[in-house]
Amino acid sequence: MAKGTIGISGFDFTKEQMSRLYQEAKELGINIREIPPGSTDPKWFAGCQALAGDYELSAIEKATDMRWFHSDWSGVDSLVKLSPFREKRAILTNSAGAYSVMIAEYILAGCIMLLRHFPAYFEAQRQCKWHEPLAGESLSGKRITVLGLGRNGSAFAQLASSLGARVSGVNTSEREKPRWLERLYHISQLNEALEKTDILVMCLPYTKETEKLIGSAELAQLPRGALLINTGRGQTLDMEALTIALANSHLAGAMVDVFTKEPLPPEDPLWKVPNLVITPHISGYTGDRLNTQGVFEIFLRNLVLWGRGQPLRNVVDIGKGY
Repeated sequence: MAKGTIGISGFDFTKEQMSRLYQEAKELGINIREIPPGSTDPKWFAGCQALAGDYELSAIEKATDMRWFHSDWSGVDSLVKLSPFREKRAILTNSAGAYSVMIAEYILAGCIMLLRHFPAYFEAQRQCKWHEPLAGESLSGKRITVLGLGRNGSAFAQLASSLGARVSGVNTSEREKPRWLERLYHISQLNEALEKTDILVMCLPYTKETEKLIGSAELAQLPRGALLINTGRGQTLDMEALTIALANSHLAGAMVDVFTKEPLPPEDPLWKVPNLVITPHISGYTGDRLNTQGVFEIFLRNLVLWGRGQPLRNVVDIGKGY
């Protein structure tokens, strides 16, 4: 049975969850060290064979005793670049799956808002104007293409399918088509998928292969009047190309939650792009109890596996970046 010390920081666990964590750790012979959020003082990390939660990248780099790191996030593009993981001195796991329900609901809300012209009505409300009715459309029957069928993309695809949408998926790896997908495309068939898309939903991680995967050429493949929603990573979408596609009305609207630089600076021209809804990376907002419970369950499961010397779950492929 593995024994050691694990440092935790940045979790928003309840008192009951922390009590359960300490109880399980005690039974496994694991010592929990609660590290102050944002700390980079080496004394906190000395002797920690594992770290979990949210830390400054510099602190993780210098944690020489660490052999396992668990992130409270699902996206770990900033972590995979660190030497402990690139040099295979430590295993990296994430909390993928904990945020899937809320992200799926966010995307659904975005689809409905754009299809029913809510942004135009919101603007009219700010101006105290009674806007003439605009011809809205139903989600039912819409051709939705989900680019990236990880846990988040799959959760939305299944939800949209249950509401009558015709959902297809695009994935980078071979997999069996789930029953709730109308069609499953390989990434090499991306252009074919885009040509048959009313709403493009992007749920991609950021890797060398996905950087600006959707640019001007890809947006041009979408039918005129299509919609786009991005909740993956900002680097996967060419924002200049999106700006042009919205300005010339090739795209009828878009909703974007992730950006290359966050927070998005006030002077960024994106703020004034027509028919673009901007949200501040909140699609999987961590403050909800559902997310907290999901993160807790994933971490607790891995803590038990680590304590028993068994293979961990949610292990990140450093080469792939997710």
